[in-house]
Amino acid sequence: QNQKEHNLIQFVGHEQQRSKMFLKFELIEPRNRFITDLQSLELGQVIEYMRELLKALKYLHQECAIIHRDIKPDNFVHHFASGTFRLIDFGSAQYSSNVKKAGGGTRGFRAPERLHQTKKKDTAAVDVWSAGIILLSLLTGNANILTHKAKESGKTCDERHLHEIGSIVGRKEMSVLIENCTDYGDGYKYETKTGWAAKALHSVHKQRAWKPDDK
Repeated sequence: QNQKEHNLIQFVGHEQQRSKMFLKFELIEPRNRFITDLQSLELGQVIEYMRELLKALKYLHQECAIIHRDIKPDNFVHHFASGTFRLIDFGSAQYSSNVKKAGGGTRGFRAPERLHQTKKKDTAAVDVWSAGIILLSLLTGNANILTHKAKESGKTCDERHLHEIGSIVGRKEMSVLIENCTDYGDGYKYETKTGWAAKALHSVHKQRAWKPDDK
Protein backbone atom coordinates (compact mmCIF):
# COMPACT_ATOMS: atom_id res chain seq x y z
CA GLN A 1 0.00 0.00 0.00
CA ASN A 2 2.86 2.36 0.79
CA GLN A 3 4.16 1.87 -2.74
CA LYS A 4 0.82 2.92 -4.22
CA GLU A 5 0.69 6.04 -2.09
CA HIS A 6 3.98 7.16 -3.57
CA ASN A 7 3.14 6.19 -7.17
CA LEU A 8 5.38 3.12 -7.35
CA ILE A 9 4.08 -0.04 -8.99
CA GLN A 10 3.13 -2.58 -6.32
CA PHE A 11 4.88 -5.95 -6.23
CA VAL A 12 2.35 -8.68 -5.39
CA GLY A 13 4.40 -11.88 -5.54
CA HIS A 14 6.23 -14.32 -7.77
CA GLU A 15 5.62 -17.62 -9.48
CA GLN A 16 8.02 -20.40 -10.46
CA GLN A 17 7.32 -22.08 -13.79
CA ARG A 18 9.79 -24.81 -14.63
CA SER A 19 13.18 -23.11 -14.66
CA LYS A 20 11.88 -19.55 -14.86
CA MET A 21 10.86 -17.10 -12.15
CA PHE A 22 8.01 -14.67 -12.95
CA LEU A 23 7.46 -11.53 -10.89
CA LYS A 24 3.89 -10.29 -10.41
CA PHE A 25 2.85 -6.65 -10.18
CA GLU A 26 -0.48 -4.88 -9.87
CA LEU A 27 -2.41 -4.42 -13.10
CA ILE A 28 -3.03 -0.81 -14.09
CA GLU A 29 -6.03 -0.49 -16.41
CA PRO A 30 -7.12 1.58 -18.16
CA ARG A 31 -4.23 3.87 -18.97
CA ASN A 32 -3.56 6.90 -21.16
CA ARG A 33 -0.89 6.81 -23.84
CA PHE A 34 1.71 9.55 -23.54
CA ILE A 35 2.14 10.01 -27.30
CA THR A 36 -1.57 10.28 -28.11
CA ASP A 37 -2.19 12.58 -25.13
CA LEU A 38 0.64 14.94 -25.90
CA GLN A 39 -0.97 17.52 -28.21
CA SER A 40 -4.27 17.65 -26.30
CA LEU A 41 -3.01 18.07 -22.74
CA GLU A 42 -4.12 21.10 -20.79
CA LEU A 43 -1.73 22.94 -18.50
CA GLY A 44 -3.44 21.52 -15.41
CA GLN A 45 -2.74 18.00 -16.64
CA VAL A 46 0.89 18.85 -17.29
CA ILE A 47 1.18 20.09 -13.71
CA GLU A 48 -0.57 16.99 -12.35
CA TYR A 49 1.61 14.60 -14.35
CA MET A 50 4.86 16.23 -13.25
CA ARG A 51 3.73 16.57 -9.63
CA GLU A 52 3.00 12.84 -9.45
CA LEU A 53 6.22 11.88 -11.23
CA LEU A 54 8.33 14.02 -8.90
CA LYS A 55 6.42 12.64 -5.92
CA ALA A 56 7.49 9.13 -6.97
CA LEU A 57 11.10 10.21 -7.49
CA LYS A 58 11.28 12.01 -4.15
CA TYR A 59 10.13 8.89 -2.32
CA LEU A 60 12.42 6.64 -4.34
CA HIS A 61 15.49 8.84 -3.79
CA GLN A 62 14.98 10.03 -0.21
CA GLU A 63 13.16 7.16 1.48
CA CYS A 64 14.35 4.14 -0.51
CA ALA A 65 17.81 5.43 -1.57
CA ILE A 66 17.21 3.98 -5.03
CA ILE A 67 18.08 5.48 -8.43
CA HIS A 68 15.69 4.35 -11.16
CA ARG A 69 18.11 5.13 -14.03
CA ASP A 70 15.55 4.78 -16.84
CA ILE A 71 12.97 7.53 -16.37
CA LYS A 72 10.93 8.01 -19.54
CA PRO A 73 7.23 8.31 -20.46
CA ASP A 74 6.86 4.56 -21.08
CA ASN A 75 7.94 3.90 -17.50
CA PHE A 76 5.43 6.21 -15.86
CA VAL A 77 1.94 4.81 -16.37
CA HIS A 78 -0.80 7.42 -16.06
CA HIS A 79 -4.58 7.67 -16.22
CA PHE A 80 -5.95 11.15 -15.55
CA ALA A 81 -9.61 10.22 -15.06
CA SER A 82 -8.88 7.85 -12.17
CA GLY A 83 -5.90 9.81 -10.86
CA THR A 84 -3.67 6.76 -11.27
CA PHE A 85 0.08 7.20 -11.71
CA ARG A 86 2.70 4.46 -11.35
CA LEU A 87 6.45 4.38 -11.87
CA ILE A 88 7.32 0.99 -13.37
CA ASP A 89 10.23 -1.08 -14.76
CA PHE A 90 13.00 -1.16 -12.17
CA GLY A 91 15.27 -3.37 -14.28
CA SER A 92 18.06 -0.75 -14.31
CA ALA A 93 17.51 0.52 -10.76
CA GLN A 94 20.20 0.36 -8.11
CA TYR A 95 20.65 1.45 -4.52
CA SER A 96 22.48 4.78 -4.55
CA SER A 97 25.06 3.41 -2.11
CA ASN A 98 25.81 0.46 -4.37
CA VAL A 99 26.06 1.95 -7.87
CA LYS A 100 29.11 0.40 -9.49
CA LYS A 101 29.16 2.46 -12.67
CA ALA A 102 27.00 4.62 -14.93
CA GLY A 103 24.46 2.67 -16.93
CA GLY A 104 20.89 2.23 -18.04
CA GLY A 105 18.82 4.97 -19.58
CA THR A 106 17.05 5.40 -22.90
CA ARG A 107 18.05 7.37 -25.96
CA GLY A 108 16.94 10.99 -25.66
CA PHE A 109 16.59 10.92 -21.86
CA ARG A 110 20.18 10.32 -20.70
CA ALA A 111 21.78 13.02 -18.55
CA PRO A 112 24.76 14.95 -20.03
CA GLU A 113 27.22 13.63 -17.43
CA ARG A 114 26.34 10.14 -18.59
CA LEU A 115 26.70 11.10 -22.25
CA HIS A 116 30.17 12.52 -21.65
CA GLN A 117 31.07 9.80 -19.16
CA THR A 118 32.63 12.34 -16.79
CA LYS A 119 31.30 10.45 -13.76
CA LYS A 120 31.94 6.81 -13.01
CA LYS A 121 28.76 6.41 -10.99
CA ASP A 122 25.19 7.58 -11.44
CA THR A 123 23.47 9.76 -8.87
CA ALA A 124 19.80 10.68 -8.41
CA ALA A 125 20.49 13.65 -10.70
CA VAL A 126 20.19 11.38 -13.76
CA ASP A 127 16.54 10.69 -12.87
CA VAL A 128 15.83 14.39 -12.37
CA TRP A 129 17.36 15.23 -15.76
CA SER A 130 15.15 12.65 -17.49
CA ALA A 131 12.10 14.10 -15.73
CA GLY A 132 13.10 17.51 -17.09
CA ILE A 133 13.15 16.18 -20.65
CA ILE A 134 9.66 14.75 -20.08
CA LEU A 135 8.51 18.18 -18.85
CA LEU A 136 9.74 19.80 -22.06
CA SER A 137 7.79 17.22 -24.06
CA LEU A 138 4.65 17.98 -22.05
CA LEU A 139 5.07 21.74 -22.51
CA THR A 140 5.79 21.63 -26.23
CA GLY A 141 3.57 18.73 -27.31
CA ASN A 142 6.55 17.10 -29.01
CA ALA A 143 7.64 13.59 -28.03
CA ASN A 144 11.30 13.90 -28.99
CA ILE A 145 13.11 16.92 -27.57
CA LEU A 146 16.46 15.37 -28.50
CA THR A 147 16.81 13.30 -31.68
CA HIS A 148 16.22 9.57 -31.36
CA LYS A 149 18.18 8.22 -34.32
CA ALA A 150 20.86 5.76 -33.22
CA LYS A 151 23.60 7.18 -35.45
CA GLU A 152 23.83 10.07 -37.88
CA SER A 153 26.57 12.00 -39.70
CA GLY A 154 29.24 9.76 -38.24
CA LYS A 155 28.34 10.62 -34.65
CA THR A 156 27.01 8.23 -32.08
CA CYS A 157 23.71 9.01 -30.41
CA ASP A 158 25.42 10.14 -27.20
CA GLU A 159 27.83 12.44 -29.05
CA ARG A 160 25.02 14.07 -31.00
CA HIS A 161 22.86 14.54 -27.92
CA LEU A 162 25.73 16.21 -26.10
CA HIS A 163 26.06 18.72 -28.93
CA GLU A 164 22.30 19.26 -29.09
CA ILE A 165 22.24 20.05 -25.37
CA GLY A 166 25.23 22.34 -25.76
CA SER A 167 23.58 24.27 -28.58
CA ILE A 168 20.61 24.90 -26.28
CA VAL A 169 22.29 25.85 -23.00
CA GLY A 170 25.47 27.38 -24.44
CA ARG A 171 29.19 27.38 -23.81
CA LYS A 172 29.06 28.59 -20.20
CA GLU A 173 26.79 25.81 -18.96
CA MET A 174 28.62 23.12 -20.92
CA SER A 175 31.98 24.21 -19.51
CA VAL A 176 30.83 22.81 -16.16
CA LEU A 177 30.98 19.38 -17.75
CA ILE A 178 33.66 19.75 -20.40
CA GLU A 179 37.01 21.53 -20.17
CA ASN A 180 38.02 23.89 -22.99
CA CYS A 181 34.44 23.98 -24.26
CA THR A 182 34.45 26.21 -27.36
CA ASP A 183 32.04 24.91 -30.00
CA TYR A 184 28.58 25.42 -28.52
CA GLY A 185 28.01 29.13 -29.08
CA ASP A 186 26.04 31.27 -26.65
CA GLY A 187 23.02 29.00 -26.41
CA TYR A 188 19.59 28.87 -28.00
CA LYS A 189 17.69 32.16 -28.30
CA TYR A 190 14.04 32.78 -29.19
CA GLU A 191 12.25 36.09 -28.71
CA THR A 192 13.32 37.29 -25.25
CA LYS A 193 14.16 33.83 -23.91
CA THR A 194 17.38 31.82 -23.92
CA GLY A 195 18.38 28.24 -23.22
CA TRP A 196 15.74 25.63 -22.44
CA ALA A 197 12.94 28.21 -22.16
CA ALA A 198 13.71 29.41 -25.69
CA LYS A 199 13.82 25.84 -26.97
CA ALA A 200 10.43 25.08 -25.42
CA LEU A 201 8.73 28.18 -26.85
CA HIS A 202 10.16 27.65 -30.32
CA SER A 203 9.32 23.94 -30.38
CA VAL A 204 5.62 24.06 -29.46
CA HIS A 205 3.64 21.68 -31.67
CA LYS A 206 1.42 23.49 -34.17
CA GLN A 207 -1.69 21.68 -32.86
CA ARG A 208 -1.10 22.86 -29.29
CA ALA A 209 -3.71 25.45 -28.31
CA TRP A 210 -1.45 27.16 -25.75
CA LYS A 211 2.22 27.95 -25.28
CA PRO A 212 4.29 27.57 -22.10
CA ASP A 213 4.42 31.32 -21.54
CA ASP A 214 0.67 31.84 -22.09
CA LYS A 215 -0.05 30.70 -18.53
